[in-house]
Amino acid sequence: MDTHNFKEEIQYSEEHKKVFNNFRYRMTGLYYVYNFIISQISASRGDKILDIGCGNGKLLRSLYEKFGNEVQLYGIDHTVSIIRSAHELNSDLPIKFKIANIEDIPYMDGTFDWVICTFVAHHMTTDGKAAIIQQARRVLKRGGKLIITDLGMPRHIWSRIFASINRFRCSMYAKNNMEIVEHYIHEKNMKIILKKTQFGLIDHIIAERVY
Repeated sequence: MDTHNFKEEIQYSEEHKKVFNNFRYRMTGLYYVYNFIISQISASRGDKILDIGCGNGKLLRSLYEKFGNEVQLYGIDHTVSIIRSAHELNSDLPIKFKIANIEDIPYMDGTFDWVICTFVAHHMTTDGKAAIIQQARRVLKRGGKLIITDLGMPRHIWSRIFASINRFRCSMYAKNNMEIVEHYIHEKNMKIILKKTQFGLIDHIIAERVY
C-alpha cells in the first residue's frame, strides 16, 4: 500500500513555488531595482518609511527583512484590490497599509523620514507628477529623503529596443517622465543628492527636504 506523505508533498510544492517566484522576480529586473533602493536607505531606530503606490508590498517586505522592527513601515495605494492583496501577502508583518489617493496623502506634515515612489510617475499626467512631489515633500520631515524610481529616456540600443517592444505597457504620460519629475523636485526646493540609471532605462533620483 502506498504510504505517500501528502504533508511533505504540500511543503515541497510551496517551496518549489517560492523558488520559482524568486527566479521570476529576478528575471524581471525588479529584484535589482529594489535592491538598489534598499541599499540607499540608511534608516535609524524609530524612522518612518512610506511607500507611495506600494502595490503588493514587496518592497516594504524587503525593507522589513533589512531593518526589522527598528523602523515603522507604511504603504498606500488607491486600488482596493491591491491593498487587500498587500494585507494578505504581508499579514505576518507589522506593515501598515492604507487605501489612499497618492495625490492627497492622508498623513500630517513632517511625518516621515523616507518616502519611496517606484514606477508610479509614468502613469501620471504632468500635474499628477507635480502633486506627487509636492505631497512627498509635505509629509517628509526636514532632512527627510525622497527616493523616486521610474522610467527614464532609453540610453543605449538594448534599452531602446526594450522600450519599443514594451511601449504598450507605458501610459501616454511616460514621455520625458523623469525630466518632468526632476523639474518639480527643483521647483519644490528639494536638494537632489543622487542620480543613477539602471539598465539604461530606469532612473533613480534621491532628493532631500532641506527645510
